[in-house]
Amino acid sequence: MQNNPLSDSVAIATMSVDFSSLTPAHFREILPSLVTAAKTEFDGWCTRYKAITPATYNEYDSTPAITHLQGVVSLVSMLNSMCSNPEYVQIEMNELNDAYDLYQDIVSSSVRLDITKRVRAALGDMLPKNYVKCLDDVIDSAKRSGVGLPAAKKRQLAKLHNKLSSLGSQFSDNLNRFDAALALTFTEAELDGVSDRAKSMMGRDEHGNFVATVYNGGLGEISRYAHDEAVRKRVYEAQVPCGSAAGIDNRPIIKKIVAVRKQICSLLGYDNHADMTLDRKMAKNVATVDAFLESFKSKLIGTARREAKEFIVEGRKILGRKMMFWDRSYVINKWQERVCGFDESEFREYFTVESVKAGIFALVSKLFDGVVFTQVPPGLVPTWHPDVEVYTLPNGRRLYLDLYSRPGKSSGAWMNPLCGNEDVAVAAPLNTIHTVPSALIVCNFDRSPDGSSTLLHYDVTTFAHEFGHALQHLLTEVDGPRNGISGIEWDAVELASQFMENFCWDHSALNGLATKPIPKELFNKKLAERKFRAASALMWQVRTAIMDMQIHVQHEDPAKVEAEVNAKMTFLPLDRRSKYLPTLRHIFDGGYAAGLYSYLWAEVMSADCFAAVEEAKASDFFADDVVGQVMQKYRDTILSTGGVESMRDNFKNFRGREPDVKFLLTSYGIGEENDE
Repeated sequence: MQNNPLSDSVAIATMSVDFSSLTPAHFREILPSLVTAAKTEFDGWCTRYKAITPATYNEYDSTPAITHLQGVVSLVSMLNSMCSNPEYVQIEMNELNDAYDLYQDIVSSSVRLDITKRVRAALGDMLPKNYVKCLDDVIDSAKRSGVGLPAAKKRQLAKLHNKLSSLGSQFSDNLNRFDAALALTFTEAELDGVSDRAKSMMGRDEHGNFVATVYNGGLGEISRYAHDEAVRKRVYEAQVPCGSAAGIDNRPIIKKIVAVRKQICSLLGYDNHADMTLDRKMAKNVATVDAFLESFKSKLIGTARREAKEFIVEGRKILGRKMMFWDRSYVINKWQERVCGFDESEFREYFTVESVKAGIFALVSKLFDGVVFTQVPPGLVPTWHPDVEVYTLPNGRRLYLDLYSRPGKSSGAWMNPLCGNEDVAVAAPLNTIHTVPSALIVCNFDRSPDGSSTLLHYDVTTFAHEFGHALQHLLTEVDGPRNGISGIEWDAVELASQFMENFCWDHSALNGLATKPIPKELFNKKLAERKFRAASALMWQVRTAIMDMQIHVQHEDPAKVEAEVNAKMTFLPLDRRSKYLPTLRHIFDGGYAAGLYSYLWAEVMSADCFAAVEEAKASDFFADDVVGQVMQKYRDTILSTGGVESMRDNFKNFRGREPDVKFLLTSYGIGEENDE
């Protein structure tokens, strides 16, 4: 154990572990002892602090063994996403069951809740606001975990949560089984219209025919590009049963999920699932979300109805006949090509990973005084892979970039906070150390054999998005709990990320990220693509969010809700065989139940914030300083405040009012002439 890199609690807390020497054996060796130490520590903590005084408060949260265990578990989770191949650390999650069980015991401990309540009552007026918020979070989470319930109801709640978890797994398993079984074979001639690049991603059978699946993207490409109607119909008909196919039908499962959620919220004293989740979010209540969605709907519906009529007309022009269900993706693509004249691949000659990275650094330095990123020479800071780059700010805060795909690395893009701005309990003799914020941005950009990597506009936007998250974490001015992105309301956490995306839709800002000037004509084509049928796309989001809210307020049959909402908000014929809700993982096996509205909610705020910057900009983000004052205010009110204050108050401090949907609609080219 002496030579185990994971035994150093300071290295764990500061992300300075010697990754090069880590092996699976190190994790397996240390976990049992960490679990034992954490259990002993928690028992002692509960005994010692039955009476809390101001003099002993600093020791209230001093739990180095628990903190050490938590850090190691977090490291396992991160490495499993970053480098889960034989060259790196592989720990099966079931090997962490003891650790997770321990966390659950601590969180659901009535002793912990009792102590926290006493601390809150005795010292609430003497503590900084962020510490009080943290105590309130513990109390609120305990309530939602059923800590205060009688023993019999605790057991009932545990059974309901287990049942809900099992149902969610069944829901996703059914979708996975359907997708796994869906493999269609096509000849070269049948794929006329489909790009060579798309075909290269498909599999081949023993006869050399192409095998298209959900996973290789072939089915979607065929729906959009294949000229042969019979081929498109075949793909469509194969996908229609998704979520409702015999033997893997999710419709009875989602009815059970809704019923179990109703039982859980009733047991915890809430009227419905939506009420139980919303009071911790920025929106706070159902009435606010309903009003938001209805307002959005009223501003979209006129344009969305007109777009639907135009779609039908264009379909007949393109096909020379009535458009069928299996024609819709194909028609949209052809229509968009004619209107926008845009090919996404044209952007590849303007963007590389290096140009975008340097451009973002330069833009942020221009916008935020003193925010200058300097690269740390390779080898000075431990990393888990040679691809990882480390940058520092003048105050020592770190940004890690892991931008390229590789075998075993999880797909997608995300930002992960590695360290916060806070005191962290560590093993004696230090007792505590103060960590500085560190953030990790993960992407999966492709790289050619020569090491170069060209990007599409979508890739650029993705990087800007994750950089927005990182800035909010790195520029925090909160010291202690709820610093960085910690504690920000769930439906507001995307504000900062979506705000940065907006720079990718400004010609001057985008030029600053490119290897050479982007022709205005090309940029305008991209803008036209963004605005193409935008009202229909936004209406789809509104419609789905309304379904989600109604299901989790009324706890009615989801199929009934889907049919009723579709009847009011769908302007194209619907295939009665096709069901959407039985395929929606977000709300039936994810964390978005009564929360789908949050995508639009955050986007509205980000567009409104960006409008303030645009109003201050003279001409070019890289050429003038006019935006300085506005960006400083944005930094002070939105970025640096952590989760101490409600984002609603933070937004009002920045804009002087509530968010206005018009700025988002304008960005999509949608006016106000949308009366029903």
